[in-house]
Amino acid sequence: MRILTCILSFIALAIFFMGTRKEKTVQVVFLSGCNEYVSHISLKKYKDHLEKSFAGIKIVLIQADGTLNKKDEYSALKGTEALNDCDVLLVFTRRTTISGKAMEDIKKYVQSGKPLVALRSSSHGFESWPEFDKEVLGGNYSNHFKGTPEKRQIGVDGIFYPVGEPSGPLLNLLVNTVYKDHPVLNGVRNFASPYSLYKTSPIASDAKLLLTGKTIEGEQPVAWTRKNHGGRVVYIGLGGVQDWLNADFVKLVTNALFWAGDYKVKKK
Repeated sequence: MRILTCILSFIALAIFFMGTRKEKTVQVVFLSGCNEYVSHISLKKYKDHLEKSFAGIKIVLIQADGTLNKKDEYSALKGTEALNDCDVLLVFTRRTTISGKAMEDIKKYVQSGKPLVALRSSSHGFESWPEFDKEVLGGNYSNHFKGTPEKRQIGVDGIFYPVGEPSGPLLNLLVNTVYKDHPVLNGVRNFASPYSLYKTSPIASDAKLLLTGKTIEGEQPVAWTRKNHGGRVVYIGLGGVQDWLNADFVKLVTNALFWAGDYKVKKK
């Protein structure tokens, strides 16, 4: 009888602690530094969307700043200490001239094999780290086909805002049927983008091609996954302002974040 009482007490105690245990919070860092595609606007809205839609997720948005370089992109970055507690990093940069401690912190995170998702111009996101594309993402960026994004105009607050519409042929995104059941493609259908098709071929031999882009000019890999120092990496060659209005694109990025970090986050 005494043994049975002890067993029941142990079970009750275990249930109590299970009921009171807090679910793990996923620490996500957004690294924004792409004026050409106004990542400071898109990522802020996406951050709000994720925090409103999912439980157990904490997002820190760190924004590049400083003097504009010859590519109209930023040269400085503060707040990279957030990478110390980061579970998944989302990068959206372009031709930044970030250096010093900030760049060292980024390299330390990436080279440690932690999860990474990179968008659009991040393939050429760091002027001081040109190898990032081939060595980490597994891409081979060499310019793009016809097409230009919206023009940018600096507001009274000193921030770039999009003006007008993108130009160029329509970009059709086709799901690779070989990997149609991959978690990153869950719920994602074929869709289209008004932005230019990047020339990314050939991608790394160990990469799994998820999306192919086609225009009247040709076709190229657009989204894929691979491993970097054992960690999951996802590259998605999209991210213009109007892409973020497309539910399939948003679903793709969200899937990529949660899959890369190997987390199952519950919807609110």
